Amino acid sequence: VGKKYLATDGKAYTNHDVGKAVSEVSGRRAFTVKVPLPLVRVVAAISESVGSITGKTPPLNREKIGELAAESWLCDMTESFADLPFRPRYDLFEGMRETVHWYKTNNWL
Repeated sequence: VGKKYLATDGKAYTNHDVGKAVSEVSGRRAFTVKVPLPLVRVVAAISESVGSITGKTPPLNREKIGELAAESWLCDMTESFADLPFRPRYDLFEGMRETVHWYKTNNWL
């Protein structure tokens, strides 16, 4: 009680891997667009300003920039596996496939 745990399939994926998974399961071609970090910071600041005026949470803010700029994220599941009976049922590709199916079934895509 009171602890936070990470839940992943325990594998390491790069942003490229995630893009590839989305491309495969959606049947659409993925491509990379490199945007200069200073430009992203300006867009995030503008997005935050618009959000404060409209009262809506901006899709991009300065806090998200670190996440977007990272090549990959890795979560250590050691503590989760030791303390919990949780074991992942899906890897990235299968989870993405089921997610896209749900989105299509619910007319979100």
